[in-house]
Parts: sequence; C-alpha cells; structure tokens
Amino acid sequence: MRKKKQIDRILLLFSLACMVFFIIKTVQYQLDRKEISQLHQLLIKEKQEDTTQTQINFSALLDQNKDTIGWIQILDTNINYPVVQSTNNTYYLTHSFNRSNNQAGWIFADYRNHFDILNQNNIIYGHGRLDETMFGDLKKLLQDNWFQTEEHQMIQLDTPTYHSVWKIVSLYTISPESYYITTHFSKNEFEEFSKVILKRSIIDFDEKIEKNDKLLTLSTCYPDDDTRFVVHAKLIKKENYYKK
Repeated sequence: MRKKKQIDRILLLFSLACMVFFIIKTVQYQLDRKEISQLHQLLIKEKQEDTTQTQINFSALLDQNKDTIGWIQILDTNINYPVVQSTNNTYYLTHSFNRSNNQAGWIFADYRNHFDILNQNNIIYGHGRLDETMFGDLKKLLQDNWFQTEEHQMIQLDTPTYHSVWKIVSLYTISPESYYITTHFSKNEFEEFSKVILKRSIIDFDEKIEKNDKLLTLSTCYPDDDTRFVVHAKLIKKENYYKK
C-alpha cells in the first residue's frame, strides 16, 4: 500500500510539472507573438511591378535594438522579421529582438558577414520553432507544389540602405557542418562551392551560379536538432531604396 502511494505521489508530481511546463511555454509563445505583432506595425507595404515592396521604419527598429541590420520576408510564410547581428553566432540563439532571455531566439546574421557591402555568401540563422515562428515556417518550401508559384522562389531582404530580391537555387537537409556557412572564398573555391550546393539540392531549379554572384544562405534546425535545413538563393535585384 505504501509503495502504491509513493507511485501515485510521483505520478501526481510529474503531472503537475508537465502542467507548469505547458503553461510556461504557452505564455512564452503568446509573448513572442505579441512582440512580433508589435514589430510588424513598423511595416508599410507598397505594390511594385514585380513584387510587393515593403518600407520599414529602421529608425524605430534601431532605437529598439541597435543590432538591427535588415528585414527578411518570404511570401506566404511567417518569415517576416527584422534581422539582427551580434559579435558572435550564439547570443541570439537564446535572446529575443528586445534582448531578453528567450529560448526561441531571433533571426540573426552571421557575425562574419557585412550586409552593407555583401559577401559572396551571406548567412542568416533562425530556430526551426514548432509554433512556426522564426524559421519554423521554412519547411513550407518542402511542400510538393510550393514552387509552382514563381514568387515563392523569391526572398526579400531590406536594409537601411537598399532593397534586394534573391532567387532560391538550392535547398537540402544535412548534418551540422561548417562548409555551407563559408563566407570568404578565392575565385576557384567559390566556383567549387557553387557546384557542391547546386548538386546537393533536392529540387532541380535549373539555375546557375556565376563567379560574381552573391548568395544568401538560410540555415535552421529541421526536422530535428541534429539536422540542418539549408536554403541558398542568389541575388537578382538590388536597389537603393532607403535614404541614409
């Protein structure tokens, strides 16, 4: 009888712990979405010939977080966030845009990149969240009919000084490695890198990467923490849009 009571007590404590954990996670999700919604109020959409271009109030964003370097969008996904950049690739794994501790992290650029001038491979990271925030919605790109819509192959990236459009040329899953997040190359190295990432793609986009092209690489964890889902896109449009 005593042993049964001990088991019942353990089960009760376990149930209570699970309930508390669920409540904490639910509250955190609600707070995350509230922060995202507030940031979206800084957007003004303008219809252009080839795309819906968005003006962003970067002055207000920089007032909130001086690490802001851009804003990324993918049509028909939840990916519509300001991009930050720290002096390392770990801080924003556990901090939100408002710099509070948060396991959801934020969308952040590789600290080695210079988005004002653009490197040959420009990398942006984000957690693959189960609630489809951050880069959790990136998995939509794996849907069978996703790329039947031409705009779905485009990624928009705005900075305080320019508006840019990038066309997806490769996507794949891979074990964690450092090769695809290489940022600087010699001429021959970049050509080889381009061949490798195009060959890795699970979809044949019938695209080429030239020696002078600029790449945007998105990296997240999917379908599990031990696998990386990688998206590469090449720059097809860049224009000064915002006044300094």
